Amino acid sequence: MRWVYPREGNENLGAIVADLILDGENLYAVSSNGQLYCLDAATGDFKWTFETSDRIWSSPTVNEGVIYVGSYDRGLYAISEQDGSELWKLDLSSAICSPVVVSGNDILFGTFDRNIYAVDKTKATIKWTFNGGNWFWAAPIVKDEIVYAACLDSKIYAINVQNGQQVWQFKTDDALVSTPVIVNNTIIAASEAGTVYMIDVSSGVPEKSLSVGSQVMASLYVKDDTLYAHARDDSVIAIDLESGTIIWRFTKVEE
Repeated sequence: MRWVYPREGNENLGAIVADLILDGENLYAVSSNGQLYCLDAATGDFKWTFETSDRIWSSPTVNEGVIYVGSYDRGLYAISEQDGSELWKLDLSSAICSPVVVSGNDILFGTFDRNIYAVDKTKATIKWTFNGGNWFWAAPIVKDEIVYAACLDSKIYAINVQNGQQVWQFKTDDALVSTPVIVNNTIIAASEAGTVYMIDVSSGVPEKSLSVGSQVMASLYVKDDTLYAHARDDSVIAIDLESGTIIWRFTKVEE
């Protein structure tokens, strides 16, 4: 083990729900204690912290020296990467739950009011909102001016990034918690029921689907034409994207 934070004493960071973000020499962690921490990635040394008034479960993102993060206090924050000072705050009507994503001039995220928001990062104003049938817990992803948003209402929505208008929607067999991935012209999503879908990005028509036999809630990962999924039965599954079949499954062995 290279380092641990906090170093000593009784400090408790609280539950860390969101992903850690590495940006150059800095490591960013958000906590249920409502704070964003900036640590030296190599040494674990504390650099600065930024405090909101409620828990943070939304993964931040770093863009052009600015950190964007959402909080349960219903605020979207823009924070200086240099010293942790607040650049601006946008107050919303509901807590922010999904990871925050930047695409061009747009900040995209989901909230507990069942909306996807697009916010202008330079003006700190809402550009548009898109309403789903439940929370958007997964991170929205963007390709070729289209936002793809997986929702707990079991649907994937394709949304025009410029005006927030729906392009298509596809209904799966269960809630979508896992963040999808896009490979070439296919969006790949996994439902809580453990079904993996491969869907044409332009039409919303499914190309393939298969069951992995267990719930999938973690984000998907693709490398070298292989999809990797972490399932709730403590297994990691490798899936061949061309055939849509399982290559192997590794299951944790209880000691």
